[in-house]
Amino acid sequence: MSVEISGLWYSYPDGTPALKNINLKIGPGERVALMGANGSGKTTLLLVLAGIFRGKGAVAVLGEHNLERNRGRIGLVFQNPDDQLFMPSVFDDVAFGPINLRLDHVDQRVAQALERVGLPGYERRCPHHLSFGEKKRVSIATVLSMEPELLLLDEPTATLDPRGKWQLLQILDQLPQTMVVATHDSGVASRVCPRTVLLNGGSIAADGSTDRLLSDEPLLEESGLKV
Repeated sequence: MSVEISGLWYSYPDGTPALKNINLKIGPGERVALMGANGSGKTTLLLVLAGIFRGKGAVAVLGEHNLERNRGRIGLVFQNPDDQLFMPSVFDDVAFGPINLRLDHVDQRVAQALERVGLPGYERRCPHHLSFGEKKRVSIATVLSMEPELLLLDEPTATLDPRGKWQLLQILDQLPQTMVVATHDSGVASRVCPRTVLLNGGSIAADGSTDRLLSDEPLLEESGLKV
């Protein structure tokens, strides 16, 4: 299993519960959407999978219970690319992970990662002079350069215009990794992820076929996803 969670509970430092008795399995190569309204626990669960947050319960990711051993095997892409891009050039940002992991062929890794996100030749560009959509794609390249086995994406199409959203979805379609995508956008879920896990108030409200869950209007309304 790529992800195996049993009885996970997580509370914020002030004691507010964020995740409640989460039980979840995700197999290799699966693409799973985490859907739910704001505050439902989507981002918190991604951060647990990435090893940034630690809750109570059993969590195994890529076969490891000690998630610190997964450095480089998991690629986490934040919602805001400015939280991910902090170097003076695109090359430096995309090369940062491989260099810190002491991986070989850094130049080749950077070039291949930028090619996969449709930005070849952007190595010498300044990240902060890019469009928001280009920043999003460079953010994905920063994790692809490490050739991760699991991709965790937090609201990958948030605030993108229609063209930028289409470009990003095209990229995600072509990636081979196991993928967990936190989103409240039903279009993203239906396009990228055959399976959806619906979160409501920190608990799993439903887990199944994306098409089936997105056609269940009472369930969506109860979960705060339907106006």
